[in-house]
Amino acid sequence: MDYYGLPTYRIENESIALEVLAQAGPRIVRLMGHDSNKNLFAETPDISIPSPYGPFKMLGGHRLWHAPEVRQRTYYPDDSGVSLESFPGGLCLYGPVEPPSGIRKKIHISLEGDRPLVKLTHHLENTGLWPVELAPWAITMLPLGGKLVLPQPTGPGKNELLPNRKLALWPYTRLNDPRLELGDEYIYLHALANENPIKIGYLNVDGWAAYENNGVLFVKHFSPIQHANYPDEGCNVETYCWDRFIELETLGPLVYLEPGESVEHTEVWEIADPETWTASPTSV
Repeated sequence: MDYYGLPTYRIENESIALEVLAQAGPRIVRLMGHDSNKNLFAETPDISIPSPYGPFKMLGGHRLWHAPEVRQRTYYPDDSGVSLESFPGGLCLYGPVEPPSGIRKKIHISLEGDRPLVKLTHHLENTGLWPVELAPWAITMLPLGGKLVLPQPTGPGKNELLPNRKLALWPYTRLNDPRLELGDEYIYLHALANENPIKIGYLNVDGWAAYENNGVLFVKHFSPIQHANYPDEGCNVETYCWDRFIELETLGPLVYLEPGESVEHTEVWEIADPETWTASPTSV
């Protein structure tokens, strides 16, 4: 199979199907219900970002980065060098070493039986000669037209005299942006085309965030780590919306990787009916 001329590899169960790039990435470029050929991910093969090493192609779908965002290392092109290893119920995507940082990326993908669940373990290894400070950063690009749902902490917490929420805002973000809806229980970001980008982040203690679009709910589950040092002013969930796509991003804590060390960050994806879905613990 292919994705705009790039070879792909497909895995599936009775509920869902995924396609990954076979020679680039590591990238997951398609996620579909088994009875549908509609991709739940954004497809942006025409968008690229300049970098010191040549254009970084956005392509669409799901990718693994490492935070904090720095142009010299974040946007290193991932056009080649990937290898695949399949196993019953899933596969591993092995990326090449990125020369600027010495980091090697790996994504372990497993389908959870015949249910509409996918478990992804994102793996960053320092193959270089010097320590690197980073946080694993799992980014999923989704098409416009829906709304992002970000749960908020409710109740006073341990001390009603102290704050229990904070919101990180990027320089180009405007609080009066009509796409942003701030609520006591949820923050919604409506994925509407707008030439002005918006990005927000926060500390999510519920362990899930979701995107509702065309009658389908795409949910990311993860494990918040209490008192961890998260990047970007303490964010473990971020979202970015532009005029072609919206991103749902989760992050692990910042770590100081010595040469030869590695770090992992796990997500569980769930596809559900937004009318019947209720938040419940999912093994991550």
